[in-house]
Amino acid sequence: MLHSVLIVLHAAAGVLCFAAGLLCIPLRAVGSWRFRIYAGSLVAMLGFVIGSIAYSWVDLDVATRLIFTGLVALGVYMVWRASRAYVRLTRQDLGWQPKYLDDIGFTLISLFDGFVIVGAIDLGMPVWLVVLAAVTGVAIGIKAVNRVKTRLVARRLAAPATGGAKSVPAPGQEGISRDGPCQHPAARDATSAQRMGNPPERYGETALTWRRIATWFGPPGTSSSASSITVNPNRS
Repeated sequence: MLHSVLIVLHAAAGVLCFAAGLLCIPLRAVGSWRFRIYAGSLVAMLGFVIGSIAYSWVDLDVATRLIFTGLVALGVYMVWRASRAYVRLTRQDLGWQPKYLDDIGFTLISLFDGFVIVGAIDLGMPVWLVVLAAVTGVAIGIKAVNRVKTRLVARRLAAPATGGAKSVPAPGQEGISRDGPCQHPAARDATSAQRMGNPPERYGETALTWRRIATWFGPPGTSSSASSITVNPNRS
């Protein structure tokens, strides 16, 4: 009974870790709840699998013990890669993002490959087909991570072309301080809206993140539509 509970908890933690890891792909903010869930579920997943192996250790043969020992070693390495991703996210040194994506991507590929292998075994596939499914899962994961890295680099290269525009003051408001005591009401409203943020964009951060991730894995030419989401302030 306890062994079954540990296996279910291990699988649930793996699914949660994979979903949170996808949300961590475009992450730039330090201390985000997305990374905390990702790292916490990854550690929990490792703890549950160690507990399930320890519970049934005496009933396992030598080959199975070696396989499970290798899985535990892989889990420890995944936790180390996640901790290194956290260090890169915290420091944000020059060129940190591709290396950060490599660390996050390794854990996601490992989890995805685990899902593929378990599914193939549950379907009763022969050993050679299980191995083929595992190799295919790794290849798909590497290709997906490389595509995300390519699109992020392309977005960074295109940013200077569109991000250097300067605001032009409205007629009659030249020389008026935006924060001064005699600020024009229209300028004051625009400043307050900018400071407060757009509520639909702020509260829809997670939904927009999922949409951007979906476009990164889609065919080329679709990423621009996800990054150009606008909200009409006059819309009721």
